[in-house]
Amino acid sequence: MTSCSRKLAAVVAIQIAVASCGEKAPDAALPVTGPPAAPSAALGAGVTEVTVFNDPYVDQVNWEDYTIHNRIISLVRNTPAGQYIRAAIHSITVPAVTDALLDAHNSGVNVYVVHSGHDNGTQGQRLAAALGDRYTKCRGSASDVEGCISNRSSSLMHSKFFTFSQTVDGGVSKPYVVAVTSANMTHAQARLYNNLVIIGGDQTTYDGYKNVFTDMRYLRKNNNYLVDDPDGSFSSSAAALKSYFSPRADSNGGTSEQASTDVVANTLGYLSGGSGCYVKAAQNMFTSGRDPIADELIRIRKLGCTVQLAYTNMDSGIKARLKDGGVQLRLVDSPAKIHHKYYVVYGTYAGTSGAYRLFTGSHNWSGSALRINDEVLLKLYDRTVINAFLGNFGTIWSRGVAQ
Repeated sequence: MTSCSRKLAAVVAIQIAVASCGEKAPDAALPVTGPPAAPSAALGAGVTEVTVFNDPYVDQVNWEDYTIHNRIISLVRNTPAGQYIRAAIHSITVPAVTDALLDAHNSGVNVYVVHSGHDNGTQGQRLAAALGDRYTKCRGSASDVEGCISNRSSSLMHSKFFTFSQTVDGGVSKPYVVAVTSANMTHAQARLYNNLVIIGGDQTTYDGYKNVFTDMRYLRKNNNYLVDDPDGSFSSSAAALKSYFSPRADSNGGTSEQASTDVVANTLGYLSGGSGCYVKAAQNMFTSGRDPIADELIRIRKLGCTVQLAYTNMDSGIKARLKDGGVQLRLVDSPAKIHHKYYVVYGTYAGTSGAYRLFTGSHNWSGSALRINDEVLLKLYDRTVINAFLGNFGTIWSRGVAQ
């Protein structure tokens, strides 16, 4: 066993022990930046929302933190026999995650996995061999189609979510659990900044993600995947959230750059200013094909709002435009890079003053995330969750280099 494997196994054991003792593993307290948040949004009875972050700075030798992987492993291992786990996995190299899924399968849990077609590694092979027809390798009409929903060339199944019909999290048994993360199940992701949101007790959200997973599992190809609504989303009032999915076609059914069908640009378009307004974004990449997002950020800055973007990868042309438009930029590149895909909006939003909105998930600010890949973008209203993301942003921003 490698030193990395021993370290991961030890942390997993601690995580499972904490869960079995009925104690909630503490999340690091981080300072909140920006205006103070209003009281938490009213969630439905029994609905909970929990936020988990990793921070590679906790280990300044290896610069890695498996907190998110371990939380997923804990959810898997605490799923009772006869219940259901559905896992949408982009890539996987961590044996402990595979072990947990296979142990659950062997213990009588109904485990289903969809896996991006690009990943032909050992862990996917183990899952395929053990799960049989409960494992789906994404593919399409051409050899380079590796999405489950998308049938476009060079597509990937880039979503990263898990659903649990019943599990235990933080010592509390919960039905209808959905876990949406920016992290892949790989060792490399422990060295990058990532987040995980766990929604428990909301059947509407659970059923929505289960239905999307089912479309993935049966390779129901749709290059304009609109789900329930014309903007490619479904909502839950009890969980105060909305989920958007890709691929999203342009108005001609293609992949061109177009503001009216860019889900991120559209969500930013609802911000019309207001006292103390801002956008705070932590993005792995901001690349060609998403100029409408840059247009919106510059528009928002011209309203007098603060616009801050912490990033790791950005096209030079977009970077020049943003700097000229007054957007504050910080490069976060060493020793830990950003793999987040989140942004927080505050101000007058859709006509409501003093409103907060959080968007997170697998959706990079890239053309492929919008038009080509299978992706998820989650919008949340809950102020407690948003406060946690603001704290995380403050930490990442403080470690970035001004551009």
